[in-house]
Amino acid sequence: MAAAKTPEQGVFIDNRKLDEFLAPFPQERCATEDCGSCRYCLAWAARVIQIDSSYRRECLTLYREIREDLCGGERRQKGLSA
Repeated sequence: MAAAKTPEQGVFIDNRKLDEFLAPFPQERCATEDCGSCRYCLAWAARVIQIDSSYRRECLTLYREIREDLCGGERRQKGLSA
């Protein structure tokens, strides 16, 4: 198995694509809208952030393992019954 990538190796943000990102903020857009309904930042992130596919898989695997450890599963049940 290849060595795990660091975030610096697995995630790339293209700063050149962020030129107009801050434009709506002087109008205090964030003060009047909820992030969940606005999704302005999320849309920008989708355009400018690139994640290496193998790094993404590594992170998702670790996430699943941590979630399993925290939320239940065989390892947690063994720990609780001991």
